[in-house]
Amino acid sequence: MRLLVIASVLSAAVVPALAQDDVQDKPLTGSYYMSPAIDAEDPKAPADHINLSITGDAAKAMWDAMKVKTEPDECIGRMAKWVQSLVCYGPPTPDSGTLAPGETPFECFIGINLKNASVELSQDC
Repeated sequence: MRLLVIASVLSAAVVPALAQDDVQDKPLTGSYYMSPAIDAEDPKAPADHINLSITGDAAKAMWDAMKVKTEPDECIGRMAKWVQSLVCYGPPTPDSGTLAPGETPFECFIGINLKNASVELSQDC
């Protein structure tokens, strides 16, 4: 009986790990920079925020996974999806025409406060 309980516990721990084996790692494209908080008033504030720009297939996958309303972003002339402080940009708005040469069709921006691991705005209009 004791062996059965141990086997059950072990198989319960292994099943989620097996499901994760089906996940395929993919390359990530984009860039980052370190900075103080976007609203920091002190010019000597520490650069304790990482600001990530995610592009390519990862940005398209994020765009597709975000189940929120797509709205025009007048600041940059593209359609945008916002989830709190995460924004992903997609196609140009009808008023802005086409993307500029070299501009990626999908890109996402997120800032992370490294003091407390909270997600914060990484850019302003």
